[in-house]
Amino acid sequence: MEDTSLVDIENNLKFFSDNNNNNNAKIVDEIKNSINFRIQKHREFIKKSKAVIIDNIDYLSIVESETNKIIARKNKIIELRELAEYSFGIKLI
Repeated sequence: MEDTSLVDIENNLKFFSDNNNNNNAKIVDEIKNSINFRIQKHREFIKKSKAVIIDNIDYLSIVESETNKIIARKNKIIELRELAEYSFGIKLI
């Protein structure tokens, strides 16, 4: 009579080994999917951040342009006040 206990042990080990490999493959796939999902979310966040930065730069350039116009108008008003004061003797407040 042949001792089958060793054969059974080997079969059980092979079964558990195969199942562990399947589980490990599933775990690796889940980790890979999780990492890819996080990378995708970070890319979306970066795109949104870039868009916000570009919008802010555009806004600041508009503000700078309008500020320069205001300064030019203010200088023109100062010049006209001086001209009115010296030419016509009118003191403007």
